Amino acid sequence: MNIFVLLFSLFFQSESFAWYFPREANTVYRYQCEFQFLEGEGVSENSISCPSHQKLGLVQASYTFYLFSSPWGSNIHKKLQTAMYPNPVCERIQERAHCDSNPQPKFQLSRWREGIFQVAISLSPNPQYGLEIYGFAAMPDGNGFCPMGLEKVWAYVAKPDSQEFPLPSNFRNRNGWLNNLEVLSEQEAELASFSVYRSPNLFPCAANGSCVDAVFGERELANTYLYEKTQSPVCVIPRSTLE
Repeated sequence: MNIFVLLFSLFFQSESFAWYFPREANTVYRYQCEFQFLEGEGVSENSISCPSHQKLGLVQASYTFYLFSSPWGSNIHKKLQTAMYPNPVCERIQERAHCDSNPQPKFQLSRWREGIFQVAISLSPNPQYGLEIYGFAAMPDGNGFCPMGLEKVWAYVAKPDSQEFPLPSNFRNRNGWLNNLEVLSEQEAELASFSVYRSPNLFPCAANGSCVDAVFGERELANTYLYEKTQSPVCVIPRSTLE
């Protein structure tokens, strides 16, 4: 290839690369919260009783949520912070969730439906909110390739089973309520799994049902679940453009 053809090719590629980028973009951030579920003889899906000498323990799993921000708008204020159970658990003040303090940028989306960015992407900022449109992605071509400069990602979901052994727990995955959604490339998905842990009881609750002095053991792996693709891929502006 002579120098003229090479320069023309590079110029055409750079022009094409710029053409794909939107006028305004939202940066999507990922963060996780570890939720503390409960297990014990008095624990059910929707209630907790306090029988004598209950072996109260914890079931733990980390869930992923997404936020977006740009100079034109943001939902960063909807990030879930550390949360406690709203009522004492058999007189015990118990943490419900502990979240990352610094969400990490993951990718960008067009703020508007324009040009090649036609696919609305809906994500959730925390479990207290429903899905929100974070922006718009592009579609791969007929051969499965993204436009130059964009990255192909899928929505993956992990579907953990309800945890009911060796003790009843309130980790009950009815109607997919405790499924976890991740937006991942294929390479990331190969390394990803969803893990459920237990911190079993080491010192039981008192004869009067109080669990103030109950002691939990070290965290141990209970179950691991693989992620499954849930829909066709889309093309997003990669994180590398933010670095």
